Amino acid sequence: MTFQLGVYSFGNTPRTADGGYGTPAQAIRDLLQAVHVAEQVGLDFFGFGEHHTPSMPVSSPTSLVNAAAASTHRIGLGTTVSVLSTDEPIRVFQQLATAAAIAPGRIEVVAGRGSSTITFPLFDLDERDYDLLYGSKLELLLAFNGQDRVTWSGPHRRRPLVDTLVVPRPERPLRIWLGTGGSPNSVLRAVELGLPMFLGILGGTPEYWAQYGHAYHEAWAQVGHPAEAADIAVAVHGFVAENDRQAKATYLEHETPHVPNRHG
Repeated sequence: MTFQLGVYSFGNTPRTADGGYGTPAQAIRDLLQAVHVAEQVGLDFFGFGEHHTPSMPVSSPTSLVNAAAASTHRIGLGTTVSVLSTDEPIRVFQQLATAAAIAPGRIEVVAGRGSSTITFPLFDLDERDYDLLYGSKLELLLAFNGQDRVTWSGPHRRRPLVDTLVVPRPERPLRIWLGTGGSPNSVLRAVELGLPMFLGILGGTPEYWAQYGHAYHEAWAQVGHPAEAADIAVAVHGFVAENDRQAKATYLEHETPHVPNRHG
């Protein structure tokens, strides 16, 4: 069994003294610098999440994967996650295939439904189609990743694709993970599609979340997939320092706004 250690980020914008935020542009620049630090200290992977808020401005993770691909040499890179329900799977594939040409063998994609509905009105989509859009777009992403020319039709497209070639092609298929925040249906979908599972944990005990790993492995074995391909990635929030007290103090110093005492 092989373990890898990495980090991911939404490009969190630091808080300012007046309770606001720094510039999203600076947050993006800081994030690219963080990738270089991660590579220097020997981490295996750096992932770029997707959000669309002032505090988390990484709205185009594939763009940052390409930027990092061009400025790093060893570290694995990917989206964690691409919100596929409201994105265009062909463009996601093209953008990451471009990154794979720049950084062969280092590019992955975690395709998720998303943890927020904010992107549905933004891209003029109906959030009631949440799962339908995700399932259809994931199927198309997998189709283009698996073969050069694709004939395909699905509910998120008005016109079918007929013997369609999308370029560039990666020299070997991208590794595609199914991202889930703990939906049992997503666990089963990952097994049905034969995909590794990326589990995003926002809270709760290790024992609770271990249930999803056990369910994934049991279902994987039942359908007859090769055991060595049943990979699970776990993403959790964390902040590291020499000890707990220092970690909390450093974290709060940068995340909690320092509002001046107006009565002093």
